Amino acid sequence: MTRFFIDAQGRRHWGEHGAAGLLAYHVGDDAIRYLLQKRSLHTHGGGTWSIPGGALDAGESPVDGAFRETEEELGRLPAGLRYTGTVTTDFGGWQYHTVVFRSPEQFTALGNWEVASTAGSLPPA
Repeated sequence: MTRFFIDAQGRRHWGEHGAAGLLAYHVGDDAIRYLLQKRSLHTHGGGTWSIPGGALDAGESPVDGAFRETEEELGRLPAGLRYTGTVTTDFGGWQYHTVVFRSPEQFTALGNWEVASTAGSLPPA
């Protein structure tokens, strides 16, 4: 059972062991595309855009948790994703980990009840 964590400033966070999300991107000829999801109205933060992710299990690494949560929400990820790094933000004793992967190909995801839709693309820098 996932519980909330209250940080040093009194803010409530989902997941007593922290949380992680997976930011997947693909560099194409015409754009850099980022996989984003619009949260279902039935979830925390419903109606907002985010990366897929969620609460970490006890002892679970951010990479493993991000993959598990992403596959729960969006289905199977494509083969060949290459890890490029993790950005960790600490909220007074509670951490959120953004795990970044580059995809060798553009892909779309289906989504479950937690996801209203998926999209995202930015022009190359």
